Amino acid sequence: MTGAQSFSFARSFDSAPETVWSAWSKAPALAAWLAPQGCAMDVVTFDFTEDGMFHYGLRLPTGAVMWGRWDFIEIEPQKRLVYLSAFSAEDAAQTTRNPVAPTWPLSVHTTIEFREKDGGTELVFTWAPHDAAMMEVMTFNASHDAIRMVWDATFQQLDAYLAAV
Repeated sequence: MTGAQSFSFARSFDSAPETVWSAWSKAPALAAWLAPQGCAMDVVTFDFTEDGMFHYGLRLPTGAVMWGRWDFIEIEPQKRLVYLSAFSAEDAAQTTRNPVAPTWPLSVHTTIEFREKDGGTELVFTWAPHDAAMMEVMTFNASHDAIRMVWDATFQQLDAYLAAV
């Protein structure tokens, strides 16, 4: 869809690329740091292969569960990870609308590049609406500050996880 503004930023970690990669490529590691503060993640499926899927339930403090999935497109160990991220039905058979922002894109194309930097790792993270309608693109474009805030908090959790392993 034209008019989409991809959202990109870089974040550095003091851990080696293989350690940071492991935090993204192993189900128990993702479950330990990816969920927002106060939430828990249940991994339903984790097929970390190209054309594989990560299906999870995000248990909120209220007891409600939000379901999501990543459909892996490209996996280049310790270099690059590309996937489509979406909310889903409990059985992962279909993508669903974001329960908080109904005009959010049904799926978001995610690219994460892992680069060695000063003995640590720099992640270059890029998000873009995938196959999105104009209203979805507008919602995405207006949400860049909120996206950064959410990912900054998530990456603080990743920092803590990496410091503990």
